[in-house]
Amino acid sequence: MKRKVVTIALFVALIGGGLLGTGYAFAQTPAPSGQSLVQMIASRFNLKTADVQSVFDQFRAQRQAALETKYENHLAQLVKDGKITDAQMGLLVTKHKDLVSKRQAEADKLKSMTPVERRQEMRAERQSLKDWAKQNNIPLRYLFGRFGLRGHHWMGKK
Repeated sequence: MKRKVVTIALFVALIGGGLLGTGYAFAQTPAPSGQSLVQMIASRFNLKTADVQSVFDQFRAQRQAALETKYENHLAQLVKDGKITDAQMGLLVTKHKDLVSKRQAEADKLKSMTPVERRQEMRAERQSLKDWAKQNNIPLRYLFGRFGLRGHHWMGKK
């Protein structure tokens, strides 16, 4: 009986985790019929695709702004705790914004690369960031907040 309960709980956890983990990807990934989630919602509820896309874009922008604010508050706390200086905080904020805009600008480029080319690109970026951090006497972990690169493996760790 105990084994059956554990098996069912494990199965429910796996299914739930899979659904939660893939929810965001479905918004932009074409469905088997070739439609994205935005198109499917627009079609199902008789809405304009552009209006639904606008809501998705607005949500993404709000989420990004909230994450940026949280990151800057984290850096301010590090300054308050004496772990970094105000000047280092300014450098971190600027570098972080540069990296975010670069990642957005190069998203299509990375998609078109082979896995080997992507690894080489990431290694070069990782070394560049290590050099930047060393030059500015800043621990590299502060560049990405408490959550690293949010799932990216640029630093060799998830």
